[in-house]
Formats: sequence, structure tokens, C-alpha cells
Amino acid sequence: MSAFQQAFPGITVDHTSLNASAFVPRMQHEREAGIYSYDAMTSTWAIVPRVLAEKKALLPIKSVLFRGDVLDDKVWQGGFDKGYLDQNEKWVYASFVERSERLWVNTDMVKAGEISRVEDLLNPKWKGKFLAGDPRTFGGGFVPARVMRLGFGDDIVKGFGRTRRRCSAGTCAR
Repeated sequence: MSAFQQAFPGITVDHTSLNASAFVPRMQHEREAGIYSYDAMTSTWAIVPRVLAEKKALLPIKSVLFRGDVLDDKVWQGGFDKGYLDQNEKWVYASFVERSERLWVNTDMVKAGEISRVEDLLNPKWKGKFLAGDPRTFGGGFVPARVMRLGFGDDIVKGFGRTRRRCSAGTCAR
């Protein structure tokens, strides 16, 4: 916020932090009372922007961007328009790509190069020898399973089978 205020002297930033479930009703009540106190927001992309767009409480993102360097396709991976997350390509924008480690390899057990592609995990020699988060929940297993499903179809996820282990106090049992 201080960097913004330095770049735009005379504009004071007032930060309001609310859960998404509290923001929409609050903004809606304020708008009904003629109060327009929000100029910009960051939020999870699924619900809040869609609800606000339906209520005509948002401007298309591109219409409020004014710096040419921000809109320059060269500075965005795949070009500026690749960052939209909504079907209308105007309300929800991902200004960054998150990369996180979701798969790990024990190099004491797997030689370099043995697993270099997702399909390599289907090799029967790995059956019962890897651990993954549950792909049915939005946790550690969801993202890898989604990437595999989108890239290779449902068959690759089915190929993993189901082996459950219970773990406690650092030990696991089938």
C-alpha cells in the first residue's frame, strides 16, 4: 500500500480485510445506501467476482488499467489475455501464477530419470510405493490429479488405484 501511495501522492489507501462471505453482503448494503467505498479488491476467483458482476458492481478489469506496460503482452506469460479466469474474459484476472511442489521423489529409492513424465507413475513397479493426497478433496492431491486428468484423461487417474494407509505418530500401516 505504501508503494501505491508513493506512486500516487494524494491518494490514501484504506485497506479493509473481510472474508469473501462477508464482503458481498456488506458491499451490497453500502451500495443500496449510496455508499461506494471500494475501488479495488482481491479475492478468491470463484464466487465473489461472479456475484458482483451479476449485480453490475464491477467494471471490466481492462477498462481500469491505464499503464501501457501493464497491458503489454511481452510481460505476461502467454500474453495479457491469458490471465483471465472467467468465461467472459473481463472480470477475474490472475496476476500471477503459483507454482508449488505437489509431488516429491525419494531419491534413495528412485534413480534419476526413472520418473520423468506423469505416465511413468503408471508403471506397475511403482504400485503401492507412492503416497499422494486424496484427489477428491481440495488438498494436496487435488491439483496433481486435476493436471493429470486434464492432460491425460480420467484413465490416468484410475490407473493409480486405491490403497489406503493410516498414519499416526510417524508410522503408517496398510
